[in-house]
Amino acid sequence: MHVVIVNYPLPKSRSPEALLTEFHASTGWAEAVSRAGAQVTVVQRFHEDGELLHNGVRYLLVRDGTGRWPRAWQIPRRVHAAAVAAQPDLLHLQGEIFPLQTRALRRLLPPRTPLLVQHHGGDAPVARGRLRLLLARIGFASANGFLFTAEELARPWRAAGIIRPGTPVYVVLEASTPLRPPEAPDVRLRGAPALLWVGRLHSIKDPLTVLEGLARALRRLPNAALTMAYGSEELLDAVRERAERPDLQGRVELLGRLPHERLPHYYAAADLFVLGSRREAGGFALIEALACGLPPAVTDIPAFRAITGEQVGAHWAPGDAEACANALVTVATAGRAEQRRAAQERFARALSWDVVGREALAAYADARGRLCA
Repeated sequence: MHVVIVNYPLPKSRSPEALLTEFHASTGWAEAVSRAGAQVTVVQRFHEDGELLHNGVRYLLVRDGTGRWPRAWQIPRRVHAAAVAAQPDLLHLQGEIFPLQTRALRRLLPPRTPLLVQHHGGDAPVARGRLRLLLARIGFASANGFLFTAEELARPWRAAGIIRPGTPVYVVLEASTPLRPPEAPDVRLRGAPALLWVGRLHSIKDPLTVLEGLARALRRLPNAALTMAYGSEELLDAVRERAERPDLQGRVELLGRLPHERLPHYYAAADLFVLGSRREAGGFALIEALACGLPPAVTDIPAFRAITGEQVGAHWAPGDAEACANALVTVATAGRAEQRRAAQERFARALSWDVVGREALAAYADARGRLCA
């Protein structure tokens, strides 16, 4: 089967080789599907036309003259032409925020070539006005199937009539990671237990509830401390203010952004991973933590339940500081070696790129079988 994957976002990188690192999740998916047995071509909007072959995947780079993201009404015609000219057996469109582009692409494809759309975190546009909802219904009616990390994430899209009755939703993890624990971590984290946060300081990730949960957990974990690595700082001032209050003073270390290749040392040095997300399409940091054997205390949301299988670590209700504290204590007081082993076993069994590649290829085959039957 020849699978063509279309990526609309324009990378910041101007080097073809650098974009593979910048869009590592897309690269990992394509290479995993290739290893699973498919021929894979990625059509990527880029700053100039070009072609690249990397780990068995062909990357077609197409310059189309638009901005970092196509606007709602912009059709990337050169990208679409390249995708159709590649003669796919199935076309996979990254992102569920392009209804008109989806419809335009579908109209160019042969009738028996399925088009699948993958969810990457956007909400169903039910609260964005009747016009946006109508456009979503019209545009995505042309898709032959959808990929979501968890079936629960697709329910609002079904309820809004965007995913039509009978259109299949394939449950496949959004991404994975090649990270593995180092043999000897070269960092030491404060705290017993040492807690680790990896995620943006953003209201969606809700670091303030995590800090409040830590403050309450200190009654039962008097030596605990939290190290926070983050790539964006929307709530940095509020986080710093909360961390400097007497009940948390000296218990929180703010690291800022870490090089990605350094993260395994921090995952391996920590005792548990914590994140307070109110919603997610996937969960890169959680997957990385499990790959490195770090048990989690994370929010009870569909994507996180799908990742942990509800078998590893503990979950807590989003926004509930007391529940967060209880989850931290539950993980911190359980057997460390046993939990680390369970985390790595969960990753190997259900979350690795090879697993994702096999499940994606099975979804592709089912979609093609439905259309060609």
